[in-house]
Amino acid sequence: MFNKILVALDTKEPCDLLLQEAIALAKATTSSLVILGVLTLDADGTLPLLSHPEIYQKRYEEFKAGGLAILRRYLDQAIAGGIQATIHQEIGDPGKTICQVAKEEDADLIIVGSHGRKGIGELLMGSVSSYVVHRAPCSVFVVRKSETTHSDNTNSDITQLDSNKESNPLVGI
Repeated sequence: MFNKILVALDTKEPCDLLLQEAIALAKATTSSLVILGVLTLDADGTLPLLSHPEIYQKRYEEFKAGGLAILRRYLDQAIAGGIQATIHQEIGDPGKTICQVAKEEDADLIIVGSHGRKGIGELLMGSVSSYVVHRAPCSVFVVRKSETTHSDNTNSDITQLDSNKESNPLVGI
C-alpha cells in the first residue's frame, strides 16, 4: 500500500499526536517514515536583523539547532516504535517545501496536521494542509485535533484526502 510516508511536523508547537498517528500508520503498512520540519522566518522574533548580522546569525543558528533537536526526538520515538525513519529540516514556505520534499523522496503519502481554521481564519492565516492537499504529488492524510476536548487531550479526527481527486468532498477542510 505505502512504502514511504512523509510526516510534516511543526517544530514550533507540540506534534506528538501527529507523530503517533504517523507511527501507527507506518507500522500498519510496514512503511518507512520521512520526518520533515520546515523552518519559517516570520514575525515571531526570527526576522533578519539586518542592522546586526552577527545577532541574526546567532539567532538563526539557535533556531536551526532547536528544530533539529525536536526532529531528533521525533526520530528516536519512531525508531523506538520499530519504524525505519529519517529526518529532514528545510527552510522555506511550508506548503511548497512539503510538496517538494515529498516529490524528491518519492513519498506515497503525506501526513500533515491541521489547526482547524475555517472560513475567514483560513483565508487570513492560510492553510498549509489545504495547500498540500491541492498540490501534493501523492495522497495526503490530514490529522486534526477534535473540537471537543477530553481529559486526556489525545482525541483526534483523521480525514484521508486524495490530492489527485478534484471532486473529493472533503477537500474544503
